[in-house]
Amino acid sequence: MIVGLLFVAAFQAPSPATLDDPQETACYAEAQSPKGAERCAREALARAESSIDLFWRNALAEYGNNNPRSAKLLKMAQGDWLKYRRAWCDVVAHDNHGSNPSTNAGCQAKLTRQRTQAILELIQGTNE
Repeated sequence: MIVGLLFVAAFQAPSPATLDDPQETACYAEAQSPKGAERCAREALARAESSIDLFWRNALAEYGNNNPRSAKLLKMAQGDWLKYRRAWCDVVAHDNHGSNPSTNAGCQAKLTRQRTQAILELIQGTNE
């Protein structure tokens, strides 16, 4: 279910052209057990969350400095997105072999990378 996802270091911008995470892909190739796969997914999620935190702070600073109403809307949207990510990944993990922590963390990592891309596009003014 989990295929290559985007690797983004905490201080490196995601590539707009890809959502692959080569470290995650390599980790899964070496994982020898469900616990190994869970470790890979959790590490991928940690990388994705480090990246989104950086871009989130930048977006909030930009919108907060220019328009307090926009900053408030951005915070509300992010809070709603976090609830969505948690609920959606619970569904995905439950539908895939019961309640699977590896699938849940991998799902959260994938959605976080997608959200990071959306935030980057917002900062760059390329979102529609």
